[in-house]
Amino acid sequence: MTLSANAGMAKPIKDRFAKLIWEQVRPWAYLDTDGVDVPTFDGGRLSAPDPTGQRNVMWDNYIEPFLEDLCSQEITAAGTDAQQLKQLRHGLFRGVVRTYWVMADIHRNLWPLPFRTRPDTSRQVAAMMNFIDTRIAAAIKRAA
Repeated sequence: MTLSANAGMAKPIKDRFAKLIWEQVRPWAYLDTDGVDVPTFDGGRLSAPDPTGQRNVMWDNYIEPFLEDLCSQEITAAGTDAQQLKQLRHGLFRGVVRTYWVMADIHRNLWPLPFRTRPDTSRQVAAMMNFIDTRIAAAIKRAA
């Protein structure tokens, strides 16, 4: 039964992360040709006409508010069941890693050769997992 519950949770979470990546991360792939113009979490716009000096802008706390909101909504929707929250944590972890992986690939491709290196995203993933774990712990505590 756990398998079907886990599978039932995984698809919607995966879809939410795919939508986030498509709308907020994918446009950065075109920075070198078309520039980028994306909405920020607070409703503003982040525009960069070309890659000169803009390659690192997407790492300046751009995606984190979107990730925090997505994760918070999912944790709230999951309720206070510890087993369900544990399964949810796994899905959120996969989505966070996937988001930063795509960002790192886009970043690497924006740099001219021979400077193409893939940034290490372990710090960003760890920070997001700390955020998720704190929210999950609070949800479990509310149940107690």
